[in-house]
Amino acid sequence: MLLAALSFLTAQSLWAQGPLEPPDAPAPTMKSLNQIEARTPITNLPCVISQSGSYYLIGDLVCSGNNYGIFITNTAKSVTLDLNGFTLTGPGATGFSAIHVGHGDAELTLRNGYIRNWNGNTAYAVYSTGMEAVRMADIVVENCANGIKVYNGMVENCRVYNCITPSGNFFGISGSSVVVINCVISDCESSGGTAYGYQLGYGSIARNCIAQNLTGGGATKSYGFQGQKGTIIESCVARKCYRGIYTYDQSLVRNNLSVENESHGLLVGYGGSRVEGNNLIKNGGHGLYGSYNSNNLIIANSASLNTNANYYINNGSYGPVSGAPASPTAEVTNHPWANFSY
Repeated sequence: MLLAALSFLTAQSLWAQGPLEPPDAPAPTMKSLNQIEARTPITNLPCVISQSGSYYLIGDLVCSGNNYGIFITNTAKSVTLDLNGFTLTGPGATGFSAIHVGHGDAELTLRNGYIRNWNGNTAYAVYSTGMEAVRMADIVVENCANGIKVYNGMVENCRVYNCITPSGNFFGISGSSVVVINCVISDCESSGGTAYGYQLGYGSIARNCIAQNLTGGGATKSYGFQGQKGTIIESCVARKCYRGIYTYDQSLVRNNLSVENESHGLLVGYGGSRVEGNNLIKNGGHGLYGSYNSNNLIIANSASLNTNANYYINNGSYGPVSGAPASPTAEVTNHPWANFSY
């Protein structure tokens, strides 16, 4: 009886099988590379980008003639450009800017590569003005007429060096409403004008940056940092320039080192600024020079071995200037805002 029941169930299972042929061919389950990351390769120079999107270099590229390297037109509203660790090499004195965005109402992200030999009279490694937003990181500029010009954005971990401007002024990193962090500008020259390491327009910040060995042929020769109205220059180093740091009004200059500059270490113009905690050493002019009847707050700075004098404060509010201690262990002053001269 049990054997008969099992035989019946086995037979029923066999009879219940449906059709073995699948109704349709199997569909692909993998995404294409374009679906994973839609990027367009740049294979030669000059290159014109006229559509928004993401672009990348596939190798080192060289440009010849009177051309821009990569020109982004006003129809490309949002562009990401990855140099991918490669180099854009220019044609020397005949070239325009390596990367040029000359229109507003656009967004640019640029990262990770090298730019060399763009030496035309007004050429820049990167020229982007009037932008809505710019993000730039890990760019190295060498032997170009100018470095990086940017508005409304951020520049991080960039280096500009061994650059010479044949005429006019040299600008390492310049622009307005820009935040510059962890950048280095060194060994650059303007043959007939002023060399600006960092020229910071209204509402800008420089933090943890270095400017050194900048020379110029103009009357003022060079500035490590020039900050206009409403700027912050903080925790930076200016070394072996003509003037180390020059700030306009309504700014914050804090915890910087200005050393071995040909003229003043720190020049404070106009009024409304707070100048605090800077160290000014071995400059050829004054350590700290407050000019233009400027009404600023100057506190807790230290200065030593400057040629003219450690401090010249024409006007404003400032902590007392305390001289060198009588012995290494002597207390100079107990005033919390004292400026030290040693």
